[in-house]
Amino acid sequence: LECRRALGDAFEFTFQDADGSVQVASAIAPTRPCASDDAISAVRQQLLLAKADSHLADWSTKESCRVLLTFHGTGVTSRSQAESHKVGVAALRQEAKQGKTDRLSWIPKGAKADSYLFGVPNLWLLAPTRHGAHNWEGPGYRTALSAVERLQALSVNAVFSDNPDDMVTCQAEACNTAGAECTSACFDLMQPLPVGMQRVTPRDSIARGSLRRLADINHLIVGGHSMGGHGAWHFAVHQPDRVAALVPASGWLSKELYGDSNQWLMHDVSHSWLSPEVAMTMQASFIHNDVDKHASNLRHVPIHQRIGTKDRTVHPLFHRRMKRVLQAHGVAATVDELAGKEHWWWDSRSTNDGGAVFDLVLRDVYDSHAKQSTKEQCSTHAQLTVYDVSSTGSKLGLTILGQPHPHQQSVASIVYNEDGSDLTVNTRNVKALQLEQRLSCLQELRSIRIDGMLLDVDTLPVVLCWTTTQQWQPCTQRLSHAAAYHVAERPFTIHPMTADAQPLALYLSHQFLQTSDGFAPVQASLDAEPTSNIIALAIGSLDPPLNGWVEQFVTQQHDATSSGHGLCMLKLLEYVLNPRQHELSACPLFRPSQLWQPGAGLAVLLPDLIGANNQSIYVVLGHDIQGLTNLASMLSTPTIPPMARQPLTNMIPDFLATSADLPAKGMGGIVLAGFWQ
Repeated sequence: LECRRALGDAFEFTFQDADGSVQVASAIAPTRPCASDDAISAVRQQLLLAKADSHLADWSTKESCRVLLTFHGTGVTSRSQAESHKVGVAALRQEAKQGKTDRLSWIPKGAKADSYLFGVPNLWLLAPTRHGAHNWEGPGYRTALSAVERLQALSVNAVFSDNPDDMVTCQAEACNTAGAECTSACFDLMQPLPVGMQRVTPRDSIARGSLRRLADINHLIVGGHSMGGHGAWHFAVHQPDRVAALVPASGWLSKELYGDSNQWLMHDVSHSWLSPEVAMTMQASFIHNDVDKHASNLRHVPIHQRIGTKDRTVHPLFHRRMKRVLQAHGVAATVDELAGKEHWWWDSRSTNDGGAVFDLVLRDVYDSHAKQSTKEQCSTHAQLTVYDVSSTGSKLGLTILGQPHPHQQSVASIVYNEDGSDLTVNTRNVKALQLEQRLSCLQELRSIRIDGMLLDVDTLPVVLCWTTTQQWQPCTQRLSHAAAYHVAERPFTIHPMTADAQPLALYLSHQFLQTSDGFAPVQASLDAEPTSNIIALAIGSLDPPLNGWVEQFVTQQHDATSSGHGLCMLKLLEYVLNPRQHELSACPLFRPSQLWQPGAGLAVLLPDLIGANNQSIYVVLGHDIQGLTNLASMLSTPTIPPMARQPLTNMIPDFLATSADLPAKGMGGIVLAGFWQ
């Protein structure tokens, strides 16, 4: 516990992440109310009708407080990242003398000249964290999304009221009939107010106080420094409809192009053995983290990117290159290069002026977008570029849900007429998409034309699919969004199917904890109706119920897979399930009986296969203990321990098969790899 004396002090809160682990974030509340009484009254009516805080995302209003979501760099804590957004009171007063008179309103009454102000007075500031290297990709991206949702739930708590009596009022008036349970909700920051309208009916005085600082999480101002600069780019290109402005500082574009130790296959001995097909598949499994490949998604997003001209950690080339790519997509960006500055600095032009992430220039940027209306963000033309459908949100209300060629580039060109009533979409490598009325400034759609086809759509949202008759039609079938590297981004358990696999299961679990504070419980038994995703480690053969699930998947997948590496993996799985029956089975690449030899292994995703919540299974199988050890080690052991990623998050295709040469040849020991259709 920690005592915070004022709203402008940073505080920390924990929350349950998407994978079931407990993570932490730091935040600074706005020191000024953002919402008017009229706006509060409208939101309060929704509060009274709501039954759970899951509805909070629909309560954003143009008068609520926007959020500055800031990503930290390597080795920086969330608290340090939040508190790096500080400026000296003396510097603010000096700026006021030079004409920035509005800065006087930032200074708290009675503030001493040698004190600091933290955060922007009319913005929430949120600094999430996820332990580990490069962790704003994969699990860290999900952590940021979870932290944003949790912040909004916290923002309605009475502790953020202007009225010091609100906490007492909450206990005396709203809780006079509900007892200790309601009192706990009033005082516990981890329980948003109201907890549920069946039990709690807040008084007007409480709602007026707490809702003045309701966090608007649909118009985020996204920033960060170094690794966090990359995190800001990455978040913005994957959630373009939720980003009101982007302010990355000293951020790289692709980890594989940043630093000698990360360069893709440049000095790796496996390059001499690796087949072009496998290399292409492995690269496709991480290409969705390259922000420049998604640059089109930032059209109409205000961008102010910053770097020091003498930065020897992240070269200014990256920012200059990104500006050129953005310009090619018709995206305007301000590139702010500070002469003589290196990777980090505290003072840009004067002492304690805010430095690398909070000086006068950037404070003006944050302040201007804190006040920007929703309507100013609307546009009539955009392009959404996607490589991984399961991690990319919408652009102008359009979300790509399916690809005929997975993990390749998919593009949707979006054009609205001037009043937003008619929509034209042209697609490439898209087999399913969703349309919703994402932006309030767009009118109700009268017509939708996709790839030249005029569609009759009555209501939004709607899911549209490319059918076997070569037409776009509304559809209701469930679409699989799973990828192998997403298995550990939902709650999951690790199951050693034999006693020999137990040590490897524990090793894998410890790697999740060590590399990302992940929660990876190991369970010996495997339920027939699991409630979470499964990572199963097996040796030699597949036992019930795992063999039944694999057989079910092979039967289903044969309908969608008639050639290529996918067919070869199905043939291999059939042989593993029943060697005698499939001894003579073959595919164009190999005969399974020749591949499945001592030291061999396979890893395969069974996506959205079981359970009420469509859980996925990731099977790691060795022909023998050596084959399992080799494969499990490749999937979870870092080549550079200080820069370890979480297991199963990088270079993980949907399926792969390995030979006994894996330890000697590295990725050259992978004989088969690919993605499911």
